[in-house]
Amino acid sequence: MLENNNEANINLLKTFYTNRKLFIAVTFIAIIAAIVVTMLTPKRFKSSGTVYPVNSNAYNDIIYNPSFGTENDADKLIQLFESNYVKDRIIKEFDLAKIWEVDTTDPTAQYYLYLNYDSDITFSRTRYLSVKIQAVTQDPELSKNIVNRLIEIIDAEREKILKTNVQLIVNNYQKEYDIKKTKVNNLLDSIYYLADKGGKNKANPLFKNREMFMEERQKNTHIYPGDEAVKKIGSINQTQEVERLINEYYFMQGRLNFIRGKLDEANTRLNLPIASVYKISWAKANYQKVSPRLSINGIVFIAAGFIITLLLLLAKDQWKRIKQEI
Repeated sequence: MLENNNEANINLLKTFYTNRKLFIAVTFIAIIAAIVVTMLTPKRFKSSGTVYPVNSNAYNDIIYNPSFGTENDADKLIQLFESNYVKDRIIKEFDLAKIWEVDTTDPTAQYYLYLNYDSDITFSRTRYLSVKIQAVTQDPELSKNIVNRLIEIIDAEREKILKTNVQLIVNNYQKEYDIKKTKVNNLLDSIYYLADKGGKNKANPLFKNREMFMEERQKNTHIYPGDEAVKKIGSINQTQEVERLINEYYFMQGRLNFIRGKLDEANTRLNLPIASVYKISWAKANYQKVSPRLSINGIVFIAAGFIITLLLLLAKDQWKRIKQEI
């Protein structure tokens, strides 16, 4: 086996030496081809920026623990950078469909837009747990502007996504509040109607207790809209129907106040800003191209030329042997 390998290597070296002029010519042709391809290929320029994630989305937490985020926080931030919300916004703002020559009327346009986006705009977590943003385009200014725009908008996009569930809660509380508000208003209308109408019934002795509790509650600034009407109707028209109406009103008013408290709390949380990511370095225009590289193209073309030439020579030699055997 070893002898066969040595023999094959010797034959290979003989092939190189015998056809050395051909290989030299192939080298020159490969270099010329690499130069031509490098000159004809559009230049591409890269810009990059760096941000650090925060360890919490709440400002209260940041006040007492103002530190950078963890590995998990960095990964979450990358997911937000790579979200379709951010992609669509950047593609639209910079008209990347036109730059990438993607026909937006084609049903497959979205696929190719995202394919180009993922190729030209990348996000990675560094060993220091920061997030590096890179953009590679044919215009150094465009690359810079894309990176800086991503750094600018990420907080707004984070807030939009993170507050989606809070907004749903606010909407739900608002809907429930509106329903209960309508019921309370209807009960108030009935109480005011009976209070204005008057009556001949004697006042209910138990109303004194209600009035006492009402006054005690009002001392604590817990005043309900229907208190005055209840006082009036309690002194002139205290029937079983009126008693039921008043009890139902106070029950519903209590529920309404509870829901309003929850709604106010949810709205407060919704309107609170989220903590911003730490902007470490903004992108700058880099006029040193990253591709095409003549050195890389030269190596690729020379290697390809050598391999193809060698394979053709070996095939030619093998064909001669077959012809001789025949």
